Amino acid sequence: MSQSSAGQDLAQSIVDQVQTDLGDIKSQYAALTSQPTSAAADTKAPLEQLAQRTRDVQAYFQASSPSLTSHDQKVLSEAISSLAQSIATTRSTTQPRTKFSFKKKPAAAPSQTAPPAASTTTPAASFTTDPSTSTTPEPLFRPSTIPTIRRPLFPTPSIVLRHQTAEHISPNLTSPSPPTAILSHLISCIIALPSSPPLATAHVRHTTFTLLLLGRVSGAVHLTSLTDCVVLVSARQFRLHDSRNVRVYLACGSEPVIEDCEGVGFGRLPAGLGWEEDGENRWDQVRDFSWLAEAENPHWRTVGQEERVEDGVWREIVEGDGCGKGRKEMLRLAGVGT
Repeated sequence: MSQSSAGQDLAQSIVDQVQTDLGDIKSQYAALTSQPTSAAADTKAPLEQLAQRTRDVQAYFQASSPSLTSHDQKVLSEAISSLAQSIATTRSTTQPRTKFSFKKKPAAAPSQTAPPAASTTTPAASFTTDPSTSTTPEPLFRPSTIPTIRRPLFPTPSIVLRHQTAEHISPNLTSPSPPTAILSHLISCIIALPSSPPLATAHVRHTTFTLLLLGRVSGAVHLTSLTDCVVLVSARQFRLHDSRNVRVYLACGSEPVIEDCEGVGFGRLPAGLGWEEDGENRWDQVRDFSWLAEAENPHWRTVGQEERVEDGVWREIVEGDGCGKGRKEMLRLAGVGT
């Protein structure tokens, strides 16, 4: 493959991904805005999530734009800006107006010491808002001295996990809509995402020594800056960028793509998980945009039989939450960091 051909393929994959993500956001936005006016209050949180997803698409576009032609940059930039403006306008019209009123001066506190308030039980996972976006709900976990599987409940069709260390997290969803997963800055974690309903897309960045059980993804998986990780996923598209020593067990309906990677191993998704879709599985037809020579590619390999984890072990990890094994033991069994 010539260098110009590889560059064109990369550019087209970026354009396709941005257009796919924008189309998904647009369809959900259209469904929300078609609701009767009386249901406007119920659209506040979903609109905030769509605004965040649009920002995520914009961040991906900006990072990838040097690989695009000026025409594609202009077209995609205008499409993202138009969608972001539409969502922002709708959000502003659905916010209740604040009524003006004079505030009374608060009465002076009594001199005696008030009795302490009754204690309340703090949930195992509470949610905070990312100060950089003011909209993205993320779980906060109480410290635990015993092995604990965190099961945060996400009420919106987005799973957002950032800056987690040494955690085993298995999120739950209440929304029936296909969720989008946004994961970043994870260290020594096990992340087990729900496989039903399938994820719409999955984005993972800056993650180290982590086992990523991403389940089924009806769209694209984008992994960037991973080191010493193991990934299990069934997806329509798979992209891995700027990563080192990553082992991928994959079912994929298109050719997986890597770029600027080293030490990547690809193996077929273990049998018996129920993730693999009908149709052709092209898990081993890898395209490397950083390797144009005809010689054997040093950046990736097929996982050998001696390296593979037995299917029964994977079922134990995925379906049985490790059957009582701790996080460190499960990471060892999955081959994370080896």
